[in-house]
Amino acid sequence: MSGLQDSNNSGLGLFAVTQLHKSIGILILLASIARLILRLYKKPPAALHDDEWAHKLSKYAHIALYIFMIGTPISGWLIVSSSNLNIDTYIFDTLYWPHIPGVESLSEASRTILNIASLYAHEILSWAGIILFFMHVAGALRHQFFKGEDILWRILPLIKPLRKINATLCLLFIIAALIGLFAYAQYNADAAKPTEIEYIPSTKNEKLLPPAKDQDLSAIETQPSEVEEIEENEEIIESEKEDEADDVSAEVAPKVEPIKPSNWIVIGPKSLSFSVKWNDDIVTGSFSDWSADIKFDSAALEQSSIKVLIDLTSVTTSDSTVNSAIGNVDFFNSSASPQAQYISNNIKSLGGNRYQMDGVLRLKNIEQPLRIIFTLDEDGNSAEAKGSANINRVAHQIGVGQDEIANDVRVVFEFMAQK
Repeated sequence: MSGLQDSNNSGLGLFAVTQLHKSIGILILLASIARLILRLYKKPPAALHDDEWAHKLSKYAHIALYIFMIGTPISGWLIVSSSNLNIDTYIFDTLYWPHIPGVESLSEASRTILNIASLYAHEILSWAGIILFFMHVAGALRHQFFKGEDILWRILPLIKPLRKINATLCLLFIIAALIGLFAYAQYNADAAKPTEIEYIPSTKNEKLLPPAKDQDLSAIETQPSEVEEIEENEEIIESEKEDEADDVSAEVAPKVEPIKPSNWIVIGPKSLSFSVKWNDDIVTGSFSDWSADIKFDSAALEQSSIKVLIDLTSVTTSDSTVNSAIGNVDFFNSSASPQAQYISNNIKSLGGNRYQMDGVLRLKNIEQPLRIIFTLDEDGNSAEAKGSANINRVAHQIGVGQDEIANDVRVVFEFMAQK
């Protein structure tokens, strides 16, 4: 699973890989428990004659195999149940699988210790299972080729009619088939490598993968194209440099009666969405409940202002597993601070219908400066606004310690307004 998450060839994102991994693990747990019950109910065939050490090794290896098959998925279940992310599990995106009862009620320190111990147990059991697998196969091959016992036919009764064929040839055929299957899977994994797109956050360049084909893009259908994002970021950098220079050559306008900005009312349709790189995936989301108090006139930018209120509890994302965690204390902590606020009274023109707005974003009760680039197309008493910004999540203590999440979150908005 870790290899798929870190590889650009997987074609899968973090959540898809994790959910698939958990789904398979739960099926192994259920099948192993059923197999253990059957093993206790129905005794196995009599053991073949062998040395005493071989009988003991076989017995202990079988016990260890059951510990591996049941203990590994249980330790993984403990990892999920004690994780601070608190992400729900859906078996193959269909059947809900709950956390282990009682784990969520533990103190944060106890859950952290349990999570670390479970991670170590999961890894140790996984490697032990690989060793046991090869030991188990080696034992079968020893019986077949060194002791002259037709044990392969007892293990594989479906091909019993082929027992006249030399066992060595049959084994070589099986090995060749497995190698061919692996090569076929590897070839298709390379062919499925997604095309990378360039994403330029406010601080450094990062590579992002495009959303999965089945990802719901309705929440971000108004997101600017790659070229527009690059242009907007270049404008942000240029405007920041202009702020540092002395505005000596500015023309002093004659004193005139100030123009009072108009009050604009936001009407539908409207959208406020975000996207962030999470390992090899792009998680997107949107807010359905937000409002804006706008006083704006292109001829009176000094008197123009905007105040935006966002209900954080109205957020939904492109992945159902993220929805269960995004309101937690490690992310939005919407129970303690259910509302985000952005205020700006510093708006200036970038030429044409493009504008720059500098203000303060209050998120999780933490205030940070935020610059927004937007366009405004006016048509009489109505107007259409589109804009974007990059928010540093770490500055607002969102996803603290989650290094797999990019620091910059891309925010895009679009709405219609009228005077």
